[in-house]
Amino acid sequence: MFDLEGKHLQSITGFGQPHAALFLSDSNKLIVTDGDDDFGRVELVSGEDYKILSTIKLPNGVDSAVLTPRANIITSPSGGEESAKTHALSIIDTKTFKQIGEIALPGNESEAMAIDKEGRKMYVSLRATNEVGVVDLGTRKVVARWPIPGASTANSLVLDEANHRVFVATRKPPKFFVFDADTGKV
Repeated sequence: MFDLEGKHLQSITGFGQPHAALFLSDSNKLIVTDGDDDFGRVELVSGEDYKILSTIKLPNGVDSAVLTPRANIITSPSGGEESAKTHALSIIDTKTFKQIGEIALPGNESEAMAIDKEGRKMYVSLRATNEVGVVDLGTRKVVARWPIPGASTANSLVLDEANHRVFVATRKPPKFFVFDADTGKV
C-alpha cells in the first residue's frame, strides 16, 4: 500500500500471483483475485489488519474481477486449456463470501469486464475468440458476440455508458476500438 504521495506504507503477504483488488467500503474488506497456472483463488482480506480472512478455491488462472451493483464479484480466468470450447466466470456474493454461480463463456480465455450501472449487462473481452461478449446478468447468458476486426489479445475494456460506447484495446497489433454499445458495430 502507498499513501497519496507515493510513500510505501505496507505490503500484504500470503498471495501467489495477485491480479485484481476490489475494496468493499461497507465492510472495510478487500477482495483479491490470486491465480497462476497451478491454482486459482479469491481471498477476503481485512481492511483493519490486512490479514487473509477467507479463501475460495477456483480453477487456475484467476485474473480480473468486477463488482456488480448488487455487490457481487465476478471473476474471470486468464486462460485454460487451449482446446477448451468454454470457460466459466465465477460469481461471488460479497456478503457471505461464497461462490453463488457461474457464467459460461465461449473459448478458453477472457480478460477485462465492465458492467452497466443497473447491473443488467456485462461486456467482456473474449480473448480466445477475438470478440467482445455481451452477457445478460439476469439470465447469465451470452446474448451477443461482437468480432474485433483484424486484431487479437484484447486486454482492456471500458464502458462509456452515457455515450453508449465500449472501448477495447488489443495487443496484437496494438489497436484501439470503439464499439457502439447498442449495435456492436465498430
